[in-house]
Amino acid sequence: MKKRETLLEKFCCFLVLQQNRTEWNCDRRLRRNMESYGPIDPNVDSEEYWALFFQQQYQNPGSQNHLFRGHLYAYLQEPCYWAAAEIYQKYQAKLDYQIEDYFNEGILGFEAILADFKPLFSTRFDNFATQRIKYRLIDRIRQISQAFGHNTWSLLLNST
Repeated sequence: MKKRETLLEKFCCFLVLQQNRTEWNCDRRLRRNMESYGPIDPNVDSEEYWALFFQQQYQNPGSQNHLFRGHLYAYLQEPCYWAAAEIYQKYQAKLDYQIEDYFNEGILGFEAILADFKPLFSTRFDNFATQRIKYRLIDRIRQISQAFGHNTWSLLLNST
């Protein structure tokens, strides 16, 4: 997968997964919104700054939440993909899931990630999100394994 380079790409582009091909599609509305804040200097403005800015604005009542949510959703596409790829590599022998399935399952926890992230107590937003997505995916795999009886503990519990 090609990594996003610029801040505009990181906060305005969404991942499209198709038959072992990945590409980034940019949302014009998000791009215009981010450009409305003035010229972006990559030497001064970091992605962490923008992530925290959009996260704070998203939690601010009365603001344009849908735009800030969109920027954060776009930003978490790449961490979610890498978390899904890592889980896929670990568990591909156990389940017949593709990276796309793990990605879709992982991104479903987006609202919970936004609600749980506390800038004062947490690491970088993308690292926090990656860990939460991995935990969510592993928990989902555990649930599926228990449902099918593939887990050793579930076999022991169900044998009596």
